[in-house]
Amino acid sequence: MSGMELWTIIGLLVVLLTFFVFINSLGKTLPVLEFMLLVAGLQWIVGPFVEYNYPSKHFKYYMYVEESVYMSYVVPAYLLFSGVILFRLFPYFKAVFPIWSFSKYEKYGFFIFSIGFIFDFLGGFLPNSLNFFSFILSNFKYAGAIILYFSNDRRMKILFIASIGYLFYNSLRTAMFHDFILWSTFFYMFWALKHKPSRRLILLTLTLALVFVGTLQTVKATFRSEVWGGVLGEQIHIFY
Repeated sequence: MSGMELWTIIGLLVVLLTFFVFINSLGKTLPVLEFMLLVAGLQWIVGPFVEYNYPSKHFKYYMYVEESVYMSYVVPAYLLFSGVILFRLFPYFKAVFPIWSFSKYEKYGFFIFSIGFIFDFLGGFLPNSLNFFSFILSNFKYAGAIILYFSNDRRMKILFIASIGYLFYNSLRTAMFHDFILWSTFFYMFWALKHKPSRRLILLTLTLALVFVGTLQTVKATFRSEVWGGVLGEQIHIFY
């Protein structure tokens, strides 16, 4: 077995282990670090692995570095990253989230939610130097929506549902689904922490999510070409 194959297999196995740890943590805690590690593994190891074996030849995705060289650098770094998060090689503080008390902070949640929407609309009028700052603040609406989800006020929960709809619509409008996938996962983690779903239900919902994401990957390029090519106002029709 060559060194290239060895590093690739080790990397894929660690990403798979991270996925199982993430699933096992759902409903018990808020696995933000595990999710961060999983996303990193998908981007740094699984994505390049697919590109090496099924090259797209697209200049943005083509791997210009040989697999043996790339994996020999990335996989050891990922192993060290994994060691800190999964195997606790170095102690770190792990926050506890008393979600039963979140309902007391619905006013703060609404305030954070409002900041996000204000900067979502103001972003187009601000100078380019403030674009990233505006982008960060515009995402406050989703953080606020999570707090509103735990509110006992039905109107606040409607805002939470509306924010999910707006997130999906915005993804269709821009033909960019990265934010939708990430924030939907965060919403799901909080939902699981509140409702404590069974392992079977978690596996079912994640399987459906993977099917959705896989389907999205197959149509994404065509959808973007249509939307970015000037077909405006028909994004939902084009998507379906």
